[in-house]
Amino acid sequence: MKNMTKCFFVTLALIAGSFHCGWAMQAPLSENEQRLIAAANSGDSETVARLLKIGVNVNALDPWLSDTALMKASTRGHTEIVRMLLAVDGINVDAQNIWPGNTALMQASYWGHIDIVRILLAAKADVNAKTLSRYTALMKASSKGHAAIVHMLIAVDGINVNAYNDLGNTALMEVASASMESDRSSLYLMRAIDLLKAGADITLTNYNGKTALDLARENGNIEIVQLFERYLEAIRDCVADEWRDGLPLGGQPNCPLEVIKEYVMPFLDPDQK
Repeated sequence: MKNMTKCFFVTLALIAGSFHCGWAMQAPLSENEQRLIAAANSGDSETVARLLKIGVNVNALDPWLSDTALMKASTRGHTEIVRMLLAVDGINVDAQNIWPGNTALMQASYWGHIDIVRILLAAKADVNAKTLSRYTALMKASSKGHAAIVHMLIAVDGINVNAYNDLGNTALMEVASASMESDRSSLYLMRAIDLLKAGADITLTNYNGKTALDLARENGNIEIVQLFERYLEAIRDCVADEWRDGLPLGGQPNCPLEVIKEYVMPFLDPDQK
């Protein structure tokens, strides 16, 4: 029975995408490696500094979650420890855990740790890395409505704002799908505007054939629905000579931002008008 149970969990891990079964095959951590990961998780910078000074492996993996010390510190928001770890030669800034395949940048983006996101980007963290479910840091920040982090990520050269996850959803669709709370609806609205301005394609469909507008309607996100409708109207006006009723847009034209703003102006805050 014990062997059958073990085989079941190994098979489950393989199905989940853990093709290398790192959790089962990695060598046991040394006592100091365990201490480093625990200290990074708890915010004990003195212990982290002492262990790094004696050369403890900074890329060691937590045997349970397969997180590195950098992932732990990024998740918990321990900015100074993140700086200390990144100063170590040979650190893998883009290490991913076994499940769901998060990087330190994804963790910090999801939990809203803006200073850590800034530090990781300065360390050349891969902004387009994907989890096993194909989520990116931008999708994670967008789904949580983290304004400054979305701004920071879309400003990175080479970012793919139209990357899609295993549902076929893009970052714009994640915003449209968010469950709106009255005190946070404006944050999600502004994130949608930011993504559109960065080149997010509003005409894309996910694997269920849904567009970002469809998802916003399904979730009752009225202001985002109005924004998307105005935006689509602006696109149609920009391509009026080529537009044919009943035909899909087939991609967004390079409409002048000024034309778009005429339609979305009511949704922009004073600093963005």
